[in-house]
Amino acid sequence: MVERAGMEVQIGGFLEARPAFTASAHLALTSNCIRYCDMDTALMVTADAVLGGMQVCLGGRISLPDTTGVGATVDVAYTYPALRITVA
Repeated sequence: MVERAGMEVQIGGFLEARPAFTASAHLALTSNCIRYCDMDTALMVTADAVLGGMQVCLGGRISLPDTTGVGATVDVAYTYPALRITVA
């Protein structure tokens, strides 16, 4: 509908992790109407449990992996502290 109306849109997020932003970046590359992307949340994360996925490069450019799917997985080593939690 937006493309037919000749409109331009912006996509982005605020609390999403890189796998979600990676999917958004893939969407942006497939649509002529998505002209603006606000995907800087990944720059605010101090501890990242994600391997692969979207990378923010110099100048704010986004790099996507050349893999199937979104190309991102969870770093299992990051989850080990959570696996030691016992609920009684």
